[in-house]
Amino acid sequence: MARRSQNQDIHGDTDIYLGDSMGEMGLYYRLASIVFIGGSLIEHGGQNPLEAARLDSALLFGPYMFNFTEQAAAMTKTGGAHLVADGDTLADQIALLLSDEAETERRAAAAARAADDGKDVCCPARAGPMRAPEFWNHNGVLARALQPLAWLYAALGRLRWAFARPWRATVPVICVGNLVAGGAGKTPTALAVGRALSRRGIALHFLSRGHGGRLAGPVRVDRDHHQARDVGDEPLLLAAAAPTWIARDRAQGARAAIAAGAQAIVMDDGFQNPGLAKDLSLLVIDGAYGLGNGRVHPAGPLREAAATGLARADAVVVLQSGEAPAPLPPLPPPLAAPPLTARLFPSTAALALRGQRVIAFAGIGRPQRFFHTVRELGVELVGQQAFPDHHAFREDEIWALLERARQQDAIAVTTAKDAVRLPPGARDMVTVIDVTLEFDHGEALEGLLDKLFEAAPGAGAS
Repeated sequence: MARRSQNQDIHGDTDIYLGDSMGEMGLYYRLASIVFIGGSLIEHGGQNPLEAARLDSALLFGPYMFNFTEQAAAMTKTGGAHLVADGDTLADQIALLLSDEAETERRAAAAARAADDGKDVCCPARAGPMRAPEFWNHNGVLARALQPLAWLYAALGRLRWAFARPWRATVPVICVGNLVAGGAGKTPTALAVGRALSRRGIALHFLSRGHGGRLAGPVRVDRDHHQARDVGDEPLLLAAAAPTWIARDRAQGARAAIAAGAQAIVMDDGFQNPGLAKDLSLLVIDGAYGLGNGRVHPAGPLREAAATGLARADAVVVLQSGEAPAPLPPLPPPLAAPPLTARLFPSTAALALRGQRVIAFAGIGRPQRFFHTVRELGVELVGQQAFPDHHAFREDEIWALLERARQQDAIAVTTAKDAVRLPPGARDMVTVIDVTLEFDHGEALEGLLDKLFEAAPGAGAS
């Protein structure tokens, strides 16, 4: 066992990392799948369970939750938390959850629902929008100061993989992921992979966590009934192209898709999730952003160390935009060949905007990429406004943007991903800039798919 309070390092034979420090619990909660609420086995009062629940952890606590009895009762009632009487039953429950990832995911989803239904607002809502801090772009003083926490974050991620028992689907699973927090172009890439599979006559289904949505899944996305607050924004875009499932438990989502007839599964994100085995993993890198300062969260934008992630990838896709390119990380020997490159091409309707005055707004991972695309259309960009990724637009925000556009004799434009989060009454008043991702050398992707389906001869049109 290694203890944080004593600055003990994690080694290959470390079974347990004890996070017994102050002020760092949010970091642990984001990585942990199981959380025991401290102070609840003694007459101490227990700690607030809401932050852990909102960050997707299965909860365990003892009988002493005096300060948070209502929250504890609600989570126990929904099955999101389990009451333990002493240290022995605590150990038994931890062993049970470590051996049954599906049960852990089920409890975590139930705890999150109970937390979302509660009235306590002590902590940020789970999966809320964020804006990447500026220091993630530079190796400045703050990034260096946070490096010890980055080492801890990376080490806890490695432990998560060490304990994982991925479920292997009976159909090929293709994962489109990235290394940085926020957007890199995963959803357009996933759609391009889906089109390539469709050309082969393969019944593909998309699978997403449903980031920003309230439903835990597995749920098949219905564009006629679901909204972004239900299933997230990306799944609504994917569902316009092929059957799409959202599931916090990716393995359960894959099972549901296969039961519904999927001959291949394309995951939009989930590269860092060990619950579902991948047969082909594509890492998408925004060519103009690269990997930021190259440091792991919270010192930088990386979800894991670049070398660790690249070692699991089968191919790298660099999304080029015409902006100044950022340095790319060195690729390990299996990826030593030049990476795949791709670009976003505006729709015919978007090209027709040439010469018009526009105000652009976007709440995506890197809004600057969208603003660059708008400029490339040949429009007169008279204003732009960036919002946090997955931002839930309020009516007053949109009306203010529309009024600003009216005063400047301009039209308001946004991305397809943002459009599904607009208030219903505003959707017809905002112009959507649709784009399609195309690979510069499509034969490279086709070669990867050829290898994948040669190894899985049962897949394909019947």
